[in-house]
Amino acid sequence: MFTEKSKDLLKGSITKTATVSIVTQLVTKFLLKTNIDIFNETWLKNTLATMAGFAIHDLLTYKLNGLYKFKDKKKQKALKDVLYFGTMLISKELILSFINNEQFHTNKLFPIGIALAGYIIYNMFIGDKIVSQLGNNKTKLVVAIEDMAKTSLALLVSDFIPDQDIELTNLPILFGLLVSIPVYHLVTRPMIIDN
Repeated sequence: MFTEKSKDLLKGSITKTATVSIVTQLVTKFLLKTNIDIFNETWLKNTLATMAGFAIHDLLTYKLNGLYKFKDKKKQKALKDVLYFGTMLISKELILSFINNEQFHTNKLFPIGIALAGYIIYNMFIGDKIVSQLGNNKTKLVVAIEDMAKTSLALLVSDFIPDQDIELTNLPILFGLLVSIPVYHLVTRPMIIDN
């Protein structure tokens, strides 16, 4: 029923989500010395809902990438990211609404749309510039830097656009991403996926 590609995508998404979620919590608590209650119930629900959202993409909606073939590789990458992160973000919010016995509010779609705009901006205008600076050698470090840039831009765009301000409360999350994404690409991915 599910293809090998689906299973490989799912393995990568689960590994990445777990790595990023755990390392971000540890960085925020111990490196940044913030007073947060790590690995609490809210964190667990969010992490599991994120994993489930990525699973929905990896097992079902990733196939939609093949329906549209753009000649422009930037557009194809943007579509891939919109499907990947859009599926996860919308699914995550629906799952959290269900888990928390709350009604899903469509106002949650606006920040999702803004975050997806960040991925589109990265793919259409920034990604190639980063690749040209780093070279075409797709080492694990280069892939990690590209991933950090893309994810950080999406976070910053979704934070900045609604009120034209970067919220200081999001800076620990940003710093956590800047540490956890390389940990995924350089440590956990090679240990779990590349073997």
